[in-house]
Order: sequence, then structure tokens, then C-alpha cells
Amino acid sequence: MKKLFHLGIIALFAFTVSSCSKSATNLAPNEQQVPDNSSKAKVASSPKVAHQTSPFFQLEDSKFYPFINEPYDMPLGDAGSVMGTGEYTFFYVLISPDISILTPDVATLTTTDVATGAPIQTYNLISYKDAGSVDAKIPEELIGTTFMFAYVLMDDRYTDKMISLSSYIEINGAFTIAQLPRAFSVVQN
Repeated sequence: MKKLFHLGIIALFAFTVSSCSKSATNLAPNEQQVPDNSSKAKVASSPKVAHQTSPFFQLEDSKFYPFINEPYDMPLGDAGSVMGTGEYTFFYVLISPDISILTPDVATLTTTDVATGAPIQTYNLISYKDAGSVDAKIPEELIGTTFMFAYVLMDDRYTDKMISLSSYIEINGAFTIAQLPRAFSVVQN
């Protein structure tokens, strides 16, 4: 993940330097000069994915659904949120309907040990369109929305740890990241 981030920063810097040298008189007739908002992506009308030469740029925000409903109802990010070793659960990442029509190149959820900052495991996210392929009990609030999810077993690697969640979804060189720090703890069952 850190390598991807560093490569993205280098690519963004290279793009910024090369685009600064292009003046308004060098633009082709069908191009228009757009103010540079380095913190915002330049997006096309539909789907909302940026069109630029940089290999990485930000998509619309994604975010974690702040609850689980399997094996029991529990809020995430609460100090009292505790799961047991050996339990399975689904984590949901809400995404924009505009980008849900595209197939992601990369869609992952990573669990991290809060104490060490070390990743524990990375899982592939599954599209809401494929929810029937696994035995997921989708929360009622998510029915009719667009999301991705991961099915995770809290095995021995999670025991006695506070866990943070992060997701990374990349589509056509664009990406979106969601984070949920200090999501829950895991204790020995």
C-alpha cells in the first residue's frame, strides 16, 4: 500500500510539472484551460471518473458502513465493539452509484493492527451485484444502495488486537480510499 502511495505521489508530481509548462496558447482548439485544483479530481460527466494523463487521481469518496449485522449487530468505531476469535463478519464499503457501473481493477479491504500499524490481512471486495454469491444478510439500510463488501474470519491473527479497516478501490487509474480507525477489538473466544 505504501509503495502504491509513493508511486502515486511521484506520478502526480511528474504530471504537475509537465502540465505547468503548457500555456493557454499551446492548447488545441477543443481543449479548454481548467483552473488547477490539486486536491480535487477533474471528473467527466458520467460516470464520475476523471480523464487526465496522470496514472492516479481521486474518485468520489467512499466510506465504511459503520455497523456489522453478522454474527450480531454491532457498531464499528466504538470503544465497546468487540468480536471473538473464530467469528465471521461482513464489512461494507459504500460507493458512488456513478462508479459502481464500472468494474474495478483493484478493490481491497485491509485489516491493520492499531498497536503496530502492521497490516494483518488484505481481502478482495465483492460488488453488491454479487451479494447472492455468498450467504450475506445485507443490512436493510443498504438495500437499494451501491456498495462493496468483504467476508472476514477473525482467526488467531486478530486475537487480543484493536483493528482498523481501510479500503482501496481503483477503476481505470482512478482511486478511492476509505478508512475506519480503531473499528473494533478481537478477544479469544
